[in-house]
Amino acid sequence: MIMTIDHLQIHGLHRLAYATFGFFDGAQGFIFISGLVAGCYYSQLAERSGEAAMTMRALRRARDLYLTHLILLAMVLAGTALLVPSHPALAAAGGNHAGFRIPPPLMTLLLAATLLVQPQYFEVLPLYVILMLLVPLMVRSWRARQIGWVLGISGGLWLLSQPGAWTFPTLPAWVDFGYFNFFAWQFLFVCGLTLGCLQRSQAMGAGFDSTRTWAVVLALFCLFFVLRHSNIMLGAGPVDRTLDLGSWWYAKRTLGPLRIFDFALFAYLLAKAAKSYGPWLEKTVVHHYLRFLGQHSLQVFVWSILLWRGLPYSYKLLGMAGSVGAQIALSLIGVASLAIPAWLHANYRQQLREQAAPLRAELVAPAP
Repeated sequence: MIMTIDHLQIHGLHRLAYATFGFFDGAQGFIFISGLVAGCYYSQLAERSGEAAMTMRALRRARDLYLTHLILLAMVLAGTALLVPSHPALAAAGGNHAGFRIPPPLMTLLLAATLLVQPQYFEVLPLYVILMLLVPLMVRSWRARQIGWVLGISGGLWLLSQPGAWTFPTLPAWVDFGYFNFFAWQFLFVCGLTLGCLQRSQAMGAGFDSTRTWAVVLALFCLFFVLRHSNIMLGAGPVDRTLDLGSWWYAKRTLGPLRIFDFALFAYLLAKAAKSYGPWLEKTVVHHYLRFLGQHSLQVFVWSILLWRGLPYSYKLLGMAGSVGAQIALSLIGVASLAIPAWLHANYRQQLREQAAPLRAELVAPAP
């Protein structure tokens, strides 16, 4: 029997990596940290170069994300169209995760271009495009001391997106935000952006450093962690993924309240650790490596998507369909290769700077 990604979710890396932190996963941290970094960068840019420059930079970033989204989706659709007729066995190895149930490619691309239809596993970039278009408005609101209105509207949209609590306005049947419902997931980004804007002008409250607060947060986080991972800890099997699709309290698509609360506990503990051990961590190789990848996040993300789509076929082509250990080893090699696109992009940017340097020197050189 062909080893598929579904089998790896039980026997491979996915068993350990899925929902590692409790009732939330890495995607929530990624969205929140992105908002935090955006708040720091664009608020500082607005102060240094003006709001017009900040707006243009954010819009250029949204343009780059949008074009990357369409090009990446077109590449996967083209690869699928070429692969299925000539390698039906490989199509079976990919299963539903490889996108073989995607509608006709041209229609999919046109619908994805509207950002209102987000094919499965292609939801993140469209979400970021919309968020980056809103960043200038949010930064301007912060500078005008109206960030409370932004937080209120963002929180209201998150509440409306919860099917078990409110009746969400009916959207056209063809609108599909996928696993990253914009009305819910924007809340994490807005919270992160708010903290990023405030972190340079507002000191931490006394409650942040309180030992009692730390102890209560740690106890609650450990409780939720044990509840979520009881199956693995007791040896009864992998994490119960149905929680993500079940009650609205845990649902991933609409970012249920328990996910928000559990992540807030984790974010507090992470911030506390960073404040205590940050200077030491910044000197480690791991920090420098992760920072290097983060500086080229878009290129690394594109490479990761291509890897994720291609690995299932590699298992079959390399005769690894029956070996979980070999599949895990190949997956780890793929993770290590994330440095390749970052290195290529860093060299490309360096070449551009070197080419521009002589021109700048000529412009500032005094006339003879």
